[in-house]
Amino acid sequence: MTYGAHKFHPYHTLSSHFYISRPLFAHRPSLDSWPEDLRTALYQATRDAVLWQRQLSEQEVRDARQLIEDEGCLIEQLTAAEQQAFVGAVKPQHDDARERFGDTIFQHANL
Repeated sequence: MTYGAHKFHPYHTLSSHFYISRPLFAHRPSLDSWPEDLRTALYQATRDAVLWQRQLSEQEVRDARQLIEDEGCLIEQLTAAEQQAFVGAVKPQHDDARERFGDTIFQHANL
């Protein structure tokens, strides 16, 4: 949730960056050889897990913020200009990620 960061420094910034979860990997020929109903169940379970994880993540953000505030730490909200400066500063990393992983993940994050 907060990884205990609030215990070591009292200042935090809402940067609106995102965390990329770990992917699921499968050997395509093996997966393709599974019965259709089993593949369908796997794909549905994966979609369900992604939705659940996103909801959990949103709750964890709320819980972490409350924990940080309860500890008396300060949370700064960036102004629009500061947020744009942050976006500009991390653009090289975004460009690299887009080149490596494609645009799909960024479309989900509205970046």
